[in-house]
Amino acid sequence: MRFINWLDWIRFRYLDPTMWFKGNMRLGSRLYRKGTRADARIVGIRVTLKSGSEGVGGGSLRWEFALQVDGASGGSFRAGCRQQLVPHTDRIRLGEAVKVRHDERQRVIIDWPATLEGWGLKGDGTEPIGDYKPLGDPPADGIEDERFKGDRKALAQGRRANALVLSAQQSQSAFGPVANMDVELRVDLGSGESRDVSLNKLEVPEHGRDLLEPGTSLPVALDPKRDDRVTIDWAAALAAPR
Repeated sequence: MRFINWLDWIRFRYLDPTMWFKGNMRLGSRLYRKGTRADARIVGIRVTLKSGSEGVGGGSLRWEFALQVDGASGGSFRAGCRQQLVPHTDRIRLGEAVKVRHDERQRVIIDWPATLEGWGLKGDGTEPIGDYKPLGDPPADGIEDERFKGDRKALAQGRRANALVLSAQQSQSAFGPVANMDVELRVDLGSGESRDVSLNKLEVPEHGRDLLEPGTSLPVALDPKRDDRVTIDWAAALAAPR
């Protein structure tokens, strides 16, 4: 496997003529191989859809991170990068400690293989430079996910409540399983009352699948006119300590 990975690296570095036009990927590769190791914490996450893309899917999404880096000399700095963290995208967490590499200009890349290794997980043996770009203007602290911008009105106008996850399973289509989820919730209506609600073919962020474990409490908003219409506040749920 190591020999195959080495051959892939040689092809990537020297035999792919398009690499001469991929300055960000070359920089990411150089940072990953020669950058200064450091510890960091993810303080901001921004997820946007690539042009012409819709819905959940690693290839259709663009991930940007704000990182608080502990410098080797004892200082710290804030930096940002655009990067696909695969495999185990579901392990991305706001506030999570990760391993990074950086240069003297404070350009940083998340060392995802080293981070996974620290968690006892295996990577795919490749350099973590997919869609890499250093960001001069990192995301703001917190989570911003473009996929759920359509929920803003419902969250702003709805009545806030908590909902207990009863069950969650992968949605089915005529062609088999799909990425969405069918979720059963028990919504606390206050005054000791509750209501069971079904959310079918729910779009769930990859790094939020663990929040659908039965017994988990989620922040939601109820439609003022119909309390069977429920919108999950994913940004608040993902920002809470897990």
